[in-house]
Amino acid sequence: MWRFVGHLAGLGNILAACWLVLRWQEGAPSPLAWGVPVLLFLQGAFLAHLRRAA
Repeated sequence: MWRFVGHLAGLGNILAACWLVLRWQEGAPSPLAWGVPVLLFLQGAFLAHLRRAA
């Protein structure tokens, strides 16, 4: 189960990184551009918390 969750998180990170690159190319404002890495960090912290709790 945790391996599946890890794969989903990895896929989400790849998609978010692609989205971030596209937004930067379009000239997105900085708060929007920095929002994605912050969300990725929070997602990683949440998954680490779930793994410790299991």
